[in-house]
Amino acid sequence: MNDSKLIIFSAPSGAGKSSLIKKLIELSESTIELSVSATTREPRDGEVHGVDYLSLIHISEPTRPERI
Repeated sequence: MNDSKLIIFSAPSGAGKSSLIKKLIELSESTIELSVSATTREPRDGEVHGVDYLSLIHISEPTRPERI
């Protein structure tokens, strides 16, 4: 059986989630992995498609998921 755990960090934009998670990954010696979220917003400066977020803006409107 797999003993993996799912940890979710939820906080407002700019609260430091990414900084905390990057530090935890650095300290974990490769035992923590980050999932990549999908978004329909425009990429922010410095974000890399498929690394920071999976950007869905290139998908045509009829097949793009609706915003909630």
